Amino acid sequence: MDAGTTGGSAADDAHIFVVHNRLELVNALGGNNATNGSNATPKIVFVADGIEGDVDDSNNPLTCADYTDPAAVAIPTMRKVNSLKVGASSTATL
Repeated sequence: MDAGTTGGSAADDAHIFVVHNRLELVNALGGNNATNGSNATPKIVFVADGIEGDVDDSNNPLTCADYTDPAAVAIPTMRKVNSLKVGASSTATL
């Protein structure tokens, strides 16, 4: 039987985050969108607000042109994340 989510149970105070946007989420997960999926550091991430994933690192909305030249902007990607427990505050929206 599966023991459930345990990745965040070993997180120390330095690895407990409250995030408000995509860049803060990337940084909380390890700081490098390309390698965060292999970052096994236990962490707890609370999502304080809705996070818009279709934005650049300055939180500006991406356009169709941004997606035609992915080298021009860090395109957000979804990767498997190890050792992450995501919580939501009372004001969080999905």
